[in-house]
Amino acid sequence: HATLMHNIAAMGVWNEIEADAVILSVVPMFHVTGMVVVMNAAIFRGITQVVLPRWDRQQAADAIAHHRITHWTNIPTMVIDLMAMPGIDKVDLSSLRYIGGGGAAMPAALAERLERQFGLRYTEGYGLTETAAPTHSNPRLHPKRGCLGIPFIGVAAYVADPVTLDPLPQGEPGEIMVSGPQVFTGYWKHPEATEAAFFERDGRQWFRTGDLGYIDPDQADDQLQRLQGLARRDRAVDARPPGDPGSLHHRLARRLSWRNGQGRRRAAARRRGDHRAGPDRLEPRADGRLQAPTGRRVRRYPAPQRFGQADVAAGPGAGGRPAG
Repeated sequence: HATLMHNIAAMGVWNEIEADAVILSVVPMFHVTGMVVVMNAAIFRGITQVVLPRWDRQQAADAIAHHRITHWTNIPTMVIDLMAMPGIDKVDLSSLRYIGGGGAAMPAALAERLERQFGLRYTEGYGLTETAAPTHSNPRLHPKRGCLGIPFIGVAAYVADPVTLDPLPQGEPGEIMVSGPQVFTGYWKHPEATEAAFFERDGRQWFRTGDLGYIDPDQADDQLQRLQGLARRDRAVDARPPGDPGSLHHRLARRLSWRNGQGRRRAAARRRGDHRAGPDRLEPRADGRLQAPTGRRVRRYPAPQRFGQADVAAGPGAGGRPAG
């Protein structure tokens, strides 16, 4: 657990979490960010955390104002939703000292509005499950908008040619390589995947993140290594040919449409007694709809309505998505 403990302890130092801090905990705790960066970091520092069972913008706004929240780690989608709430102009966010997160890019216009309207500068960061969350983050008092940050405490990083593994110059995109005490030791019972994810260079063990980025060409001090322009790749999927059932191309080519009573789409199907119910566990009825095996009905709102095919706009490794 030493890899987890490094970031648990380091978060309090990086974000200047003091004894009087109050953290808003709303990122799911089954996620590495919610577990390490929020929950365990607060427990380790012995500070107060206000826990919301699920995301609700009104409850979040009320919690910030009522409990005088000082630190809020989130995903940008939550901030987007909060800022779109009617009456947000009247919400008291003055207690916040830190607001930031990762997982997606914070829209520039929203970041500008957040700073202009509330005096808050959104702090972006970057990390993976394999690294117990952050390997990079912006300094709390000096964040750069649209940038993923500088190497976190104890981290070495560089952007490399994904084939030769040689460092690339600033401004040139490549694969993000990291080395640090929070990097995991390997994939459980998958030695081949572990071997493919690590390599030795200059006396250090490096982890291949599978993500693409580049060092900020405007940063004079290359030690800061600001990473921008993140694009996600799936290492395990990329290695498979398009015809493989596990490949990205194949998975995107078979798309399911899901519909509930309100007409919204869902990407999961459940039947009573089996939360894993999916298309391979459903049977067609005489009217063409689907039902769970043994005749038990699937509740209306998550029931899959039809199967369909979708063209893939881009191949494996290029972030391919269903066309349209």
